[in-house]
Order: sequence, then structure tokens, then C-alpha cells
Amino acid sequence: MKHRNHTRRFYGFDRLMAYTPLPIWRDRPMAELQRLASHVWCAERQRGPCPRVVAGRGVLAGSGWLVSYQSGPLIVLARHQRNLGTLLHELAHAMTRGGYEHGPAFTRRALYLYEQYGGIPPDYMILLRKAAGL
Repeated sequence: MKHRNHTRRFYGFDRLMAYTPLPIWRDRPMAELQRLASHVWCAERQRGPCPRVVAGRGVLAGSGWLVSYQSGPLIVLARHQRNLGTLLHELAHAMTRGGYEHGPAFTRRALYLYEQYGGIPPDYMILLRKAAGL
């Protein structure tokens, strides 16, 4: 129940952020996303190889294809989610022991990555976090 509440709040934050005209949501070429993933992975001093970023359909969930962090060092990005925001979200999964969970450790990591690498002004992040209850 606790993780479900965190998941709901985190996705509420993500939805709020997705409606902003920030460059974090601009579509990017796959080669650029792989370079960005490698940069973030190394800058954060993660162990092991950086997950490989590949184009794909992702996974079918409900009415559409969603992005998915696959087990092992692979991030699959669906066509409509090839942007820095989605990449940072999936890297947060790869860097967090909880895997697919959106619990407190994942939330802290994802928000940190958004702040450090997403180009979002700190005062704007504070407003979004408060609005989503994070």
C-alpha cells in the first residue's frame, strides 16, 4: 500500500512535469540519448556497465505502448518517449535496488536526476514537488 501511494504521487509529479514546455521533453535521437545515459551513469559513479538505450515498442499496458526498463542492462524507449525525462526516469530504476518499484528510494533518485541533468530550475522543481505531494 505504501509503495502504491508513492507510485501515484510520483506519476502525478511526472504528469505535471510533462505539461511544461521544458527541453527535458523534447524528442531526441537515440544516439544522443545513449550518450546522455553514459554521461549520467559515469557522473553518478554507478557500478557495472551503463544500460544500453535502444528503440523499441516498450511494453503494452492498457491502451498503449509504454517505455520499459528491461531486466539486465537494457533500456527500451517507445517512439513517443524518446526524451531526456523518460531516460532519466528509467536510469533511476536502473540505479535503484527496487527495480520497477516507485518507492521512496526511487523517488529520491529520480527527482535528483531531474534536478541535476534535466535542466529544470530549482524553484520550479519545488513547486512541482509540492503540487504532487512529494
